[in-house]
Amino acid sequence: MKLDLTLITARIWRNTGYKSTAQGLAELTSLDYDVSVRPLAAKLKASVLVISFIGSYGYGSRGNKDAILMEAVIGASLETWPSIQAIILNLRQLSYRWGDAIDKAFVGSPLMLVISDINREGLTSFVDEEMQAEPSEWLYESFDAAVMELEKRLEAQKYLLHYYQGRGYVEYTLKDNQLFITRSYLNDKLISEESYFQNKVTHRKIWGKDGTLTLDKAF
Repeated sequence: MKLDLTLITARIWRNTGYKSTAQGLAELTSLDYDVSVRPLAAKLKASVLVISFIGSYGYGSRGNKDAILMEAVIGASLETWPSIQAIILNLRQLSYRWGDAIDKAFVGSPLMLVISDINREGLTSFVDEEMQAEPSEWLYESFDAAVMELEKRLEAQKYLLHYYQGRGYVEYTLKDNQLFITRSYLNDKLISEESYFQNKVTHRKIWGKDGTLTLDKAF
């Protein structure tokens, strides 16, 4: 399905200051898109936003305007369905070789990318080199494989995403339908803290580099 055009153009204006109309949108980019909401396994009582992009993403900086549309469509989708945070980006019909601005489209969590022959090499390189992440944890060869992994993460309520070359990992935890980074290790050192809001109280935990909990406070 297509989204309300005013939501997309408003997002573009908010993100870039570029005023766009339906005609202007066609001049901005030739990419097309489709949005749907699909239920996941019944036991999860959850759904996922499936957002497809179709066309050719411009090489290098020529793809910046394509990224603007992608970011706006995803933002408008999350605005339309605010209770759904999990996203599968179906990119099987999007040709892509290179372009840093595509990271604007990698929002929402958990996020899975479905790829194909026309973008596998480019997206693998981007996830590895620019995101410094493990491609196998982001890129999936089929929609079913992406759904299976997404359901696994949602059911577990906690999962890890690794930095490339095994340098470390980020631990994510789902609480009250929200996703939090609870710990982050880099080169075997604990480098992050946990902060979340629960029952009108802010809870904060900080660990030292040796893994010792140095602060556990509610205020």
